[in-house]
Amino acid sequence: MLEVTGDSSVVQAVEFIFGVTFVVYGLSHMLQGEAWRRFFRSLKEGGNAGIIIGMYTFATGIVFALLHNRWTVDLGLVVTLVGWAMLFKAVLYLLLPSLAERALRHEVKRNAFKIVGVLMIAVGVAALVNAGGI
Repeated sequence: MLEVTGDSSVVQAVEFIFGVTFVVYGLSHMLQGEAWRRFFRSLKEGGNAGIIIGMYTFATGIVFALLHNRWTVDLGLVVTLVGWAMLFKAVLYLLLPSLAERALRHEVKRNAFKIVGVLMIAVGVAALVNAGGI
């Protein structure tokens, strides 16, 4: 397996990219919760949720998982764990798309996106701090 865990500049860059990504997605979830609800509703109605979510999640997850495969107990561990979780979820959704359909079966409450947004921002800021970006 590709391992670049010894290259601190790559690790820092991945943490920075992860941090910026999660802060922006978190802000979007907080400020555009209704748009996210409509997006997931349309995925559910279209019947392609597993493939669409899997494609985007795989591309992001594989970068975080393989380029930040560090298992040191510090703030950076969150990047590794989230990366592997995203990759695992993406593979499941791409191979078993009905899992995504099942996950989207229930309507998400309005405030859920705000709560998720706050959590994403917190995780993103922690990654940015760990990368030295803040």
